[in-house]
Amino acid sequence: MSHFFVADEMLGDVAKWLRIMGHEVRYKRGRSDPSLIEVAEAGGILLTSDRELHAQATRKGLSSILVTGDSIVDKLAVVMIQADLKPQLDNTRCTVCGGQLKVTGEDRLGRITWSCESCGKIYWKGSHWKNITNTVRLVEQRIARHSALH
Repeated sequence: MSHFFVADEMLGDVAKWLRIMGHEVRYKRGRSDPSLIEVAEAGGILLTSDRELHAQATRKGLSSILVTGDSIVDKLAVVMIQADLKPQLDNTRCTVCGGQLKVTGEDRLGRITWSCESCGKIYWKGSHWKNITNTVRLVEQRIARHSALH
């Protein structure tokens, strides 16, 4: 994947979910609008729910998606549709720092574990995995509904 996203402070939930779906997302709390524009100028797709920031980026000819919606499913569907992406769980990244995950073995219950190559956080498919797959399925349904209407 050659592109990356840069998310404004209000979209931490979107950044986390895009990382779960394997996308590179540069997200840092407290990043200023000029800093977000600068990162987008380096080839990123700006994700923002700030209409003025979106307009400013668009005027500069940058890739920007105005993220709207009340639920995480709505927000992710907007991003997926605008960026022409399909939700998937093939290449999950660290939700904390966005680093690549590598298989590290099995835990004492026999579950495969992964660790982040950047920050060392450990992951496994626990009971939360059902919520993750359900959310991705709901995003897929929302995208399909949108496609059927357009």
